[in-house]
Amino acid sequence: MKLPFNPEQLDAVNCRAGAWLWLATAGSGKTAVLTERVMRLLQENQPLNEILALTFTAEAADNMLERLGIKMSKSERYGFKTFHSFGLKVVFAEKDSLPFRLADNPFESLNGTKVIRELLRSNGRKVGKKEMQEVQGAFSRMKRGAVKLPVEFCKDTSLRDHREWGFLYPEYVRRMRAGGWLDFDDMLVEAVNLLEKPGIRARWQYKWVLCDEGQDTDNLQFRMLQLISEKHGNVFVVADVNQCMYGFRGAKPENVEKFEAWFPGAQIRILPENYRSTPEIVKFGQKIAPIKNQLVANMRTSNPSGVPIVIMPYTSTSEEVNAVLQEVAKDPGQSAVLARTNQQIGFFETECTLRGIKFHLLGRSGFWKTSEIRNVLALAKFLSGTDEPDSYPQRLVHPLRARIQTMEPGAALDEIILAAKLHELYSNDEYEEEANFAIGNLDTIVQIAYRFETLSEFMEFANRASHASRKSKNAVTLGTIHAAKGLEWDNVFVVGAQEGKLPHEKAADMQEEERILYVSVSRPRKRLQISYVGAISRFLEEVEGQNEASENKVVL
Repeated sequence: MKLPFNPEQLDAVNCRAGAWLWLATAGSGKTAVLTERVMRLLQENQPLNEILALTFTAEAADNMLERLGIKMSKSERYGFKTFHSFGLKVVFAEKDSLPFRLADNPFESLNGTKVIRELLRSNGRKVGKKEMQEVQGAFSRMKRGAVKLPVEFCKDTSLRDHREWGFLYPEYVRRMRAGGWLDFDDMLVEAVNLLEKPGIRARWQYKWVLCDEGQDTDNLQFRMLQLISEKHGNVFVVADVNQCMYGFRGAKPENVEKFEAWFPGAQIRILPENYRSTPEIVKFGQKIAPIKNQLVANMRTSNPSGVPIVIMPYTSTSEEVNAVLQEVAKDPGQSAVLARTNQQIGFFETECTLRGIKFHLLGRSGFWKTSEIRNVLALAKFLSGTDEPDSYPQRLVHPLRARIQTMEPGAALDEIILAAKLHELYSNDEYEEEANFAIGNLDTIVQIAYRFETLSEFMEFANRASHASRKSKNAVTLGTIHAAKGLEWDNVFVVGAQEGKLPHEKAADMQEEERILYVSVSRPRKRLQISYVGAISRFLEEVEGQNEASENKVVL
């Protein structure tokens, strides 16, 4: 955003000593405000080594440095750190005070997975993906719950965790410490444990502590903010509880809601001006925001009016994909298609590849690069070929190879999935918000395969699809809502906004699902269309019912 700052932003930039929470709406220029605050401190000759700005990604830290015009190597970054990198800095610097000897390479155990696998095997337990995820999650919650935190906030450890996996936890900790190893949680856990010691804490006091995306913090991270600001009490946090959607990683939006309990005497202000979106989009966000706080009540924008919000029903996913892509074609380079899951985005990846439409895929991977899809394609490629390693049991290969050669591509993939027991392998995977929902993906690739005449035609297409994502000025952006966090486009199409998808049928936290929807509708600058197949999301029922339908769509 451009200067000059508005009155609320100037107040944030210039606020003085003390603890401050700034509730910032989407598109409010909060990063610019936070960066400008650091700049003002530097202009007032505050030493850089007395300023600590904590973020969640290295990219965000780099972005702040770039805005400030400060060039540093990644090993320096002084006061611009992720929570985990700062925690690790504390652990390495204070390693002599740890209750164990730190190894030269403390991460050689691959975040504890090797130790967990050995423990499961030695106790006669199954070592599968589900079991590994369950144990890692339980150990993470137990480890974080063991850290001394204010009692009312310490709710991370469940009785179920202790009942099912507690018997393995002490041995896990013993083996990790015996090896001098750290897992991902230890970067925070051990750092906070060290900072709880007055002598060590005194060496890690910062005069000015700043935190971006405060709604995504967990209890440990908030405790870290308390400890390193104890001497001076100057804490500056920007947050929006309605944009918290990382509960599966331990994020606690209630930390923001109870900010004054963490920091007695704190002052809370708002940054309500949205510089990104049209009034129509801002008003829609007010309607569906799950947490109706002071910020939501005062959200505003000075941008000119734009086009109405459209909520569009479709009778099938294929109809939705075709219709949305027709709209996207009008301005592909400034358009994004967002969905709750990679499986839903996979339909758009496929259709774009079939039509030769350029697209850019958000995130690390998409539908075609999930483990279950790569497994299916690798098996299909192997079985549709003629060569196999001598060691492979050919009596198993040849009958299956002979069968699939005479089948339609979809039926052939079904046969391969059945023979490889992939449904059994993936059916018990634990649900988490960014997961690829493997069973649904397996069903989807079978549906796609039925669109081709032969297995070889499908395999040729799948190979192209696996490498189709590319950046271009005229490429449409495809991605999950989680991957779209912090980004913006002129036109956003939120697809699959139906019951069972958003909220997802396996979701445990309905309010977090509602916040996920809120994040998606706060991404567009000019145009927002939401579509669904079947029963509309419960989060949209009320706003849909308040408006008249026109041409089989709802216009707000």
